[in-house]
Amino acid sequence: MTAASITAAAVLDQLADVLDPCSIHNGTRLSFIDLGMVDDVSVDEHGHATVRLLLDDPVCMYMVDIMLGVQQAAVRADGVLSASVEIVGDVWSPDRMPAQTRAKIEHWQQVRAGRPVLPLAVMRPA
Repeated sequence: MTAASITAAAVLDQLADVLDPCSIHNGTRLSFIDLGMVDDVSVDEHGHATVRLLLDDPVCMYMVDIMLGVQQAAVRADGVLSASVEIVGDVWSPDRMPAQTRAKIEHWQQVRAGRPVLPLAVMRPA
């Protein structure tokens, strides 16, 4: 293995801690690695990491936060001095998820389906 591939692997390890904001809000708490949204990671001879990321919505309202979180995680990897994020033109789809993540989501959906649905309170104008 080359130093660049070892460093790219270290970046991927750090990216495992970057959670998708939508998964935080829906309670699944899945990372971009879990979801298969990291298309590629490369590190050049100057220690600059480039992370190619897929989004599920080309106008994602969390894009700036996502890019910042990914950059911050990438520079935590040994040997990485700077980082940038490229949003890949293709849109992410669930078929990119690993089987383990699919199983987590299916389990979460089953648990959630078993919970009672609470009626929404309707407010009447005064």
